Amino acid sequence: MSRVVIEAVRKVFPGHSARDEPVVALEDVSFRVADREFCSILGHSGCGKTTLLMLLAGFEQPTEGSIRVNDEPVGPPTWRRTVVFQDYALFPWMTVEENVSFGLEMKDVPETERRGIVARQIALVGLGGFERRYPRQLSGGMKQRVSIARALAVDPEVLLMDEPFAALDAQNRSRMQEEMGRLLAEDTLRKTMVLVTHSIEEAILLSDHIVVLTRRPGRVKEEIRVDLPRPRREADPAFVALKQRIRDLIHDEFEIEA
Repeated sequence: MSRVVIEAVRKVFPGHSARDEPVVALEDVSFRVADREFCSILGHSGCGKTTLLMLLAGFEQPTEGSIRVNDEPVGPPTWRRTVVFQDYALFPWMTVEENVSFGLEMKDVPETERRGIVARQIALVGLGGFERRYPRQLSGGMKQRVSIARALAVDPEVLLMDEPFAALDAQNRSRMQEEMGRLLAEDTLRKTMVLVTHSIEEAILLSDHIVVLTRRPGRVKEEIRVDLPRPRREADPAFVALKQRIRDLIHDEFEIEA
């Protein structure tokens, strides 16, 4: 079953003034994401990765083509498609517990049920004992764990992630990738997930399915199925070979432009 279906999507942004040419961000993009599949979107900066994610979230609408989730057209933003942003987007005046609980309150989930869900999600991301802390008291990696727990708490149909680890230092980023890889290996994250990333290593570590986009306007250059067993190791020869294959695909774009 395909949870997400993207068909012939084109996205054009108008120029900032009457003299500016419109910007074609995406052109004829089509692919599918299966139920409970982890899909990464890779490509050069400016190729339309984040635009595609915003279309999936409902913050933008396609100029042409269609996007469907559970066989329904994507409409305005909803808890059914939650987004984890690069900059955490936590409420600084709320504790960890309150941030994770926020979406559940908006859904009018009863308080007793809400407390149980919040406790499970905080435990899932390894933040037990930090429930009463405020974002200013947390490291970057811990803040992003709160963002993920908050997004998962409302039980979305699709979890969307816009370079969620890009703002972290190398050590925290590696730790977060390993932690998410562990959850995927244990089949704890039973969600359809779409990740935008510029990191080939991150895409291979986490994904079942990688979509490589061309330079702007973004088109699907190739779709790759990642059949490596979890947890994955960057030193694995199969990992290295796949990394080189994807690197060559992306490098070709520079040669085409030249």
